[in-house]
Amino acid sequence: MPATTASVTRATSHLAAITPALLQIDIVLGDDRYNFNRGQSDIASAAPDDENGRFTEIGWAKPFDSTGSVTRTVTWTLGDPDSVSVSDAPAEGR
Repeated sequence: MPATTASVTRATSHLAAITPALLQIDIVLGDDRYNFNRGQSDIASAAPDDENGRFTEIGWAKPFDSTGSVTRTVTWTLGDPDSVSVSDAPAEGR
């Protein structure tokens, strides 16, 4: 039976010298329905929905759905708060 030989080479890893970088990806999705509800009011202007709702009743305005999203990528080097980098991905279709 032939003899089996093996050779072991030890390599020094350079990874220990690299400071870890961290990555965080935030995705925010939003859905809303633009409409008028009797007895409620607009959040921004405080105008009563009863007041603006007349435009829906006479056909000048129609309720509609609105959706959107934002993706934000945050990277930083562990232990270095000054290294924080934030980038927003461009919205699709824009």
